[in-house]
Amino acid sequence: MENALGEYIYDCNMDKQLFTTLGVDADQFLAAVHVSSTDMDVLDCLMEGRKRPSKDELQKHNERIDNWLPTTPEGWDRFKADKAKIAPGNNKVKNRTDLIDFEEGRLS
Repeated sequence: MENALGEYIYDCNMDKQLFTTLGVDADQFLAAVHVSSTDMDVLDCLMEGRKRPSKDELQKHNERIDNWLPTTPEGWDRFKADKAKIAPGNNKVKNRTDLIDFEEGRLS
């Protein structure tokens, strides 16, 4: 993961949603990343002694992430400003996840 993402704000709301789904906190996640070489290793490390999320829980998590929208007026203002800077005029960018995907080249 090193040097792969550009600017990244760790322990943001989207991260916290993942931590909630996995039943861990930011420190536990970071510790697992430091001792793991793959995403699957991270998951295996985190799930040691814990129940893995069910398919239904994972589907709900993915739906929340795929439709990540601001929840406050200030959040909407930040989203609109970020979209104007990163993806001006792009009508495909409808939420925060779309904006991240656009910025990282997965959405054109």
